[in-house]
Amino acid sequence: MIPLMKIAPTVYKAIMRKRIHRFYHDLDQIEESILEAHNQSDFDACGDELDRLAQEVEVGVEVPTSFRNEEYDLRMHLRHVRKRLEFIRSLPADQRTTKNQA
Repeated sequence: MIPLMKIAPTVYKAIMRKRIHRFYHDLDQIEESILEAHNQSDFDACGDELDRLAQEVEVGVEVPTSFRNEEYDLRMHLRHVRKRLEFIRSLPADQRTTKNQA
């Protein structure tokens, strides 16, 4: 019983972090899609995916207060990717290079 009590906090932390970090895979894919986007409909699709993910995060992340900082980090990263999408979308097509997107 004692070994179980020693690993329980570690397992609990891993479960709580997984609730948050599972969204990062989708966020990474959206970022890649933004870099590969060539026209307005591609950018619109990326925006729609960001909206879907943000909504999913809004209703799908329930963590204790001690893990809120990681939840806020995720929300901050979502906002950052959205701003990056809007910046790249605003550039003329001939200026959308990897250099400008970094």
